[in-house]
Amino acid sequence: MSARGSTRCGLATRLAPRQRGLSLIEMMVAILIALFLIAGVVVVEEGVNMAQMQQSGLSQLQDEERFATAMLRSVIGTAGYFPDPTSNSESTALPPATVAGLNLTSGQAMTAPDSAANPTIPQLTLDSIYVRYMTATGDGINLCDGTPAGDNTYTSYLYVDDGELYCQLETGSSMGTAVPLVTGVENMQIYYGVATGDDSNVVQYMNAADVTSNSYWSDVSSVKVALTFLNPLYGQPGQQQ
Repeated sequence: MSARGSTRCGLATRLAPRQRGLSLIEMMVAILIALFLIAGVVVVEEGVNMAQMQQSGLSQLQDEERFATAMLRSVIGTAGYFPDPTSNSESTALPPATVAGLNLTSGQAMTAPDSAANPTIPQLTLDSIYVRYMTATGDGINLCDGTPAGDNTYTSYLYVDDGELYCQLETGSSMGTAVPLVTGVENMQIYYGVATGDDSNVVQYMNAADVTSNSYWSDVSSVKVALTFLNPLYGQPGQQQ
């Protein structure tokens, strides 16, 4: 009786399925595969974030370029403007004046100092410009510092300092507070189209020093401005300042 029971017990033991777990080598291989998968996900995510940052930086640069161009066109385009030509003229609207040590003759709408050295980028030089115009209340002229135009003769001073494009407004002999317009601007170079012929067509472009030495300020009919912006991707592989 006990012998038969013992036989049945041994048979059941032999027929039971064997249970086993992962070996150490199999576990290490599984961990290694998981690490590779995680690393791949991290690399993809970093690539997406980097592309997004680059796109954001370039979009911001384009916005700043457009705004700077629009502001320069708006301010410089007002040079020599005066309202109501039936009661005003160039000589009455823009009388002789001295701005920052620069003498302006009657009717002269703009002037500029000689180029200054760029402390940030020595191989570049910084230019600036003074623009004169006369406004009347309600004539739609926008002042570069955001204040409303009144019945005055204004001088707008545009210059670059410490990576920013500034506008400073002078009314009479009172110079207002400098207002930053755009950041990331490293340099501004300005050339003046001189029309010395009878047809008023530009015959050449000069820098401020040449215009002053030849007394051509009254003959300036166009202005060409070149801006240099800081690269928002500077520091990344293959990107220059």
